[in-house]
Amino acid sequence: MVGTDENFNLTIDFVSPNPGKGTLKVFINDVEAVSKSVGQGESTTTIEGAKFTKGTKFRCKIREF
Repeated sequence: MVGTDENFNLTIDFVSPNPGKGTLKVFINDVEAVSKSVGQGESTTTIEGAKFTKGTKFRCKIREF
């Protein structure tokens, strides 16, 4: 659970058989909150606590490009 005043660190380990990068998209309450390029391997993205509200729905996707 994430408080509305706390930042959330999302750690991902992106691996693909294809060379190159992917796009990380994070949705909060069905609204895109983060969209950024990520390289292969482990990385961390910080999501500001101000983006969370009580009962927040959270999902993320990574797509290759």
